[in-house]
Amino acid sequence: AEESKNQSTLALEKSITNVIDLVSAKIFTQGIKLDINTEEVEVLGEQENLEQAFYNLLTNAIDNYDFDDPRKYLSIGVRQLGRTVLVDFFDSGREFSKEFLRQSKGLATGMVEHTDLAIAQSLIEDERAKISFENVCNDDGDQVGRKVQIVLSSVDQVSKKPSKKRLTRLEKASKKELLEKMKSV
Repeated sequence: AEESKNQSTLALEKSITNVIDLVSAKIFTQGIKLDINTEEVEVLGEQENLEQAFYNLLTNAIDNYDFDDPRKYLSIGVRQLGRTVLVDFFDSGREFSKEFLRQSKGLATGMVEHTDLAIAQSLIEDERAKISFENVCNDDGDQVGRKVQIVLSSVDQVSKKPSKKRLTRLEKASKKELLEKMKSV
């Protein structure tokens, strides 16, 4: 709760929409099928930094398709699990190189590949969030796309309105034993 008082917040769905508006002409002229599945959630982070990171991720995805591929696909998904918010960018473009994947984990030195992705990673990490890059394969082991996942923190709703339910005691017992105990109370 303390860190959210001193940190900026943003409406995630609105920020994603802002960025899609900037690249929508490119998405449609290249014939990319776009699928968006987001939730309205308030997350910790600077709007300008996160939107710039999203923009770099999307432009990299758009520039990474084989031009003639009729199945160009891009999806953006947002899921909230407790205070953790997962933002997944999936595209059906060419795979991340092994060198870039090593570089994104801080394991490689030398010339930076995919400057736009490196910038996005830096912006996300500046917000004390996490980002990961992976190639996605089908059951046969063929590469079908790439996934970028960003892990953000939602604004702590507990500090705004305290929950009425609290766990007061935890007991290990069978259902039958618990029912008998409840009857005897």
